[in-house]
Amino acid sequence: MATCHGQPASYKATLAPSGRGRPPRGPPPRDIIAHTQTPAAPGAAATASYRAQRWDAAIEAFESAVALNPRDKAATLYVARCQTLKETPPGGDWDGVFVMETK
Repeated sequence: MATCHGQPASYKATLAPSGRGRPPRGPPPRDIIAHTQTPAAPGAAATASYRAQRWDAAIEAFESAVALNPRDKAATLYVARCQTLKETPPGGDWDGVFVMETK
């Protein structure tokens, strides 16, 4: 399992700035860590569902992470992101990159 600062990494963010179709080149994105006692439990299921475009399952898993720790900003962000992607699906060739529509 990947770690960041000695903690299990549960979510990995891949973003593209508004107006660009691909993320900028540079170092790989940093892991976003859910600050819960068992961050990998809901995080692994949530991330797998997110990448497989199973939005309802991903929302449920990220919401369970928020229930474990209401201060988990990453999980809260991913709930909103999944709801957006559910409304406007990215398509079959999606590589997991979330393209921001606004700055």
